[in-house]
Amino acid sequence: DLFVQILHFILEFIVVVVVVPTTYGRAITIMTFNLRFASAHDGMNSWVHRKDHLIDLLTRYAPTILGTQEGLEAQLA
Repeated sequence: DLFVQILHFILEFIVVVVVVPTTYGRAITIMTFNLRFASAHDGMNSWVHRKDHLIDLLTRYAPTILGTQEGLEAQLA
């Protein structure tokens, strides 16, 4: 639906991906993502509505190193 499309569009700009060339021929991909804390009272912004998009982004970019902000233990497990 339109909400999901807008959410995906916004989240694409929150993700930072840096590709670092190395001397041995393989690049290292570094990604940072603001997970936003998982609150049960977050309505359409709740974690259950965001986690599948995060999985899609991780699958697409396949970072070597991943940094996160605001992630709670259940989100990082």
